[in-house]
Amino acid sequence: MTQAPSTPASGPGGLGVRAGGARRPGADPEGAGRADASRAGARRAGAGAGAGAGSATRRTGLPTWLKPLVFAAALLPLARLVALGNAGGLGANPVEFVTHSTGTWALVMLCLTLAITPLRRLTGWNALIRLRRMLGLFAFFYALLHFAIFVWLEHWFDLGAALADVIERPFIMAGFLALLLMTPLAVTSTQAMIRRLGRNWQALHRLIYVIAPLAILHFWWDKAGKNDFFEPAVYGAVVAILLLSRLVAPTRRWLAARARGRHALSGHEPEQARAVQTGPT
Repeated sequence: MTQAPSTPASGPGGLGVRAGGARRPGADPEGAGRADASRAGARRAGAGAGAGAGSATRRTGLPTWLKPLVFAAALLPLARLVALGNAGGLGANPVEFVTHSTGTWALVMLCLTLAITPLRRLTGWNALIRLRRMLGLFAFFYALLHFAIFVWLEHWFDLGAALADVIERPFIMAGFLALLLMTPLAVTSTQAMIRRLGRNWQALHRLIYVIAPLAILHFWWDKAGKNDFFEPAVYGAVVAILLLSRLVAPTRRWLAARARGRHALSGHEPEQARAVQTGPT
């Protein structure tokens, strides 16, 4: 803002204030007060609008549009299947097409869920953790849909025949075990269950490290009958990288602890460490 001129303002539109702060004779003090209050209110309104626009982002650390966008994107595979089904575009074997598609998208969502932690560590964007639960629930949703199609369209809800098929064919057994292990993770994904379980919640959710290999094994054995290992190999490599990346931080901490231990044994601790150990002289 430019400063007010040092000469008195003339005309009825002036504020009636001298440069030194003394009020000019005949000036309207109430009008000056109203003008000052108006400008202050405008500044507060502008600041409030700016704060309101970014308040949701500051609360969660995520843009307000990101979670709805991810939610909508995760529903696109299902919408595609529905559209193809209505248009008769599911191919010569619709059951196999839908079963394969839902299983693949369950594995994709599982990989995206596993990718959140290493991506958060690489970028420093800790708020990404808020997307992990939603992606994990979509992985469970597509896995459950995958199994429901197996029970419905392949066995027409004959649970006895479906169970016998699970027992007889190892690749179905691997997928069924993965789904069973995913169920408690989905059930306990709410904030209320996190508070109720406490430390046990984190231990329970480490089952993801068993679920992911079981899902890859299920996919690998399924494709083995057709001697087609390209897709399972790709997904297996992705899952292996995502799981092994979790060992980087603990390994660094372990190496640092060993280095500190070696320094302590050799008597080359830093001065501060020795001061703590020996105390003040």
